[in-house]
Amino acid sequence: MAATATDQSADPGTRVWVRGRAAIALGYERASLGIADVLADQALALTDRPSLGLLNAIHVKAHGAMLKTCGSVSGWHAEGVPSRMIL
Repeated sequence: MAATATDQSADPGTRVWVRGRAAIALGYERASLGIADVLADQALALTDRPSLGLLNAIHVKAHGAMLKTCGSVSGWHAEGVPSRMIL
């Protein structure tokens, strides 16, 4: 996994970007929202410096919280919000 490879790096920005990007991809593909949530948590724990990776992590956490709160139905989520608007 790319996150493991970037852990060898001394660059926290790269580590955050890789985790944030992977979390977004997993969320959009609905491959594993649980793993997306874990990767987002890891990115958030690495730094609070603003970056695209951190924004991606926050995005995943927000959508995950919305889905947990509002639930989902195949194709439509959160009382009529089209699925293209949701991870």
